[in-house]
Amino acid sequence: MKQVLMVLILGGILYAAPHGVTRAEANQSLTAEDKIALQSALLDFFEQGGDADGTFRIIDRTTGDMLKMHTGALHPRIITLGPDYVVCIQLFDTSGQGHEADFVMRRGSGGWIVTDVLLNQRDLLKKARRQLK
Repeated sequence: MKQVLMVLILGGILYAAPHGVTRAEANQSLTAEDKIALQSALLDFFEQGGDADGTFRIIDRTTGDMLKMHTGALHPRIITLGPDYVVCIQLFDTSGQGHEADFVMRRGSGGWIVTDVLLNQRDLLKKARRQLK
């Protein structure tokens, strides 16, 4: 599974590269290698924290429900959140419903680590970004 997702990541980065840099990306000092490392660290997070069937459990902060999610497509766009970065991914629950998941990541002593997960909370992420500018 990780190999397939890595191909999608690399393809997404290569696809996004010729289309120019967004304002959010212009504020970043991330190289293509950094972006690959961030997304690879997220895949490691899924592999290490996932269940044997490939699902990943996450608590819905609105309802408190424990959701079993399947990974979807990683997006080539990585945005800043203060000193951290946010990697977006589409997750799907067991009924096939899609969810926006934003993984806040920070460079730790052993590489990139996930420090927070925002599920279907894009408005909260936008609010946090405005306050950190």
